Amino acid sequence: MTGGLLRLVRADDWWHYHLLPLLSVAYAAIAFFAVPPALALPALVRLLLSIVFVAAYSHVVNDIGDAEQDARAGKAGRLLALRPWQRAALALVLLACGLAVWVGAGLGATPVAVLAGIVVLQPVYALRPVRLKERGAWGLAADSLHTHALPTLYCVALFAGLAGASVWRPFPLASTAWSFLVGLRGILYHQRVDEANDRRAGVTTFVTAHGSECAAGLVRRWVFPAELAAFALLGVLLLPAAPVVVGVFAVYGTAVQLLRWGGIQEHSFADPAPAEKGSYVPLLAFYRTWPAVAFAVLLAARDRGFLPLLVLHLVVFAGPILRQAADLWDLLAWFLRAPVRLLRRGARLL
Repeated sequence: MTGGLLRLVRADDWWHYHLLPLLSVAYAAIAFFAVPPALALPALVRLLLSIVFVAAYSHVVNDIGDAEQDARAGKAGRLLALRPWQRAALALVLLACGLAVWVGAGLGATPVAVLAGIVVLQPVYALRPVRLKERGAWGLAADSLHTHALPTLYCVALFAGLAGASVWRPFPLASTAWSFLVGLRGILYHQRVDEANDRRAGVTTFVTAHGSECAAGLVRRWVFPAELAAFALLGVLLLPAAPVVVGVFAVYGTAVQLLRWGGIQEHSFADPAPAEKGSYVPLLAFYRTWPAVAFAVLLAARDRGFLPLLVLHLVVFAGPILRQAADLWDLLAWFLRAPVRLLRRGARLL
């Protein structure tokens, strides 16, 4: 029964892809605003529950809006077996749970306003008569906002409020902008992958209207460079609060770039939003693995009160962490072997 419910709310689609980057931002915000564990951990539990329920609500609403077109395209819609009132009831119950976790928490005005924006924007995006999903660039902007940028601002605003700080500062705004750009690349990637199904179902998206190559060019020339610039700006803004984390990531990024320039790194950044499902999507695995781990380690190192958070994170998300650790080991092994290769070449020359 539990497995069926998780499939119904598409948990596999957002548990790692959306949740982990949000936890990264939340942990970074705790470090940036120096929120103590006595305040941060209870808020983090509420935040996690709220994200899970609201994400499930969003995906159910999206599937309700897509049900008819999924049926025309021959896609196995998860909600087709439910009656319309049952679909609506499921969405409302999930939304109610996502809001109920904040009862008695004294949530500030800014997080409340941002959460309201997320809740309202999802049906505007997915359901008729508005259905921004089929309105070209408006659909891209709406998806990037309600699945990435607004949830990021929601996380940062929560911990800024606990620290008595304003959310209208460079770090919260830069993190929101970076998240928007990640979301924009993500929705263009998904539209490129789903182009054939969308055309069969008669769905008008940015990609079906303007073409896959147009979308690819937009990402390659504008979206991805802007995303990298926003991520670099985030590093600069976080440097005073987390110099070790920023330094390690700078070294890691430099090493990966050197391997790419040397033709040793097999993954290419030439198409940052590929049209083939399962293709390498640059930085996606990095975003959903290492920032959260690094900031959880930083918090635990600063205050042992955060140690349970680090342990729980490593246990719950062990799968993606171990997969990325294997890739990281391959990277380190190549650099460790490099001096040996150079010595051998020098010996041969002598």
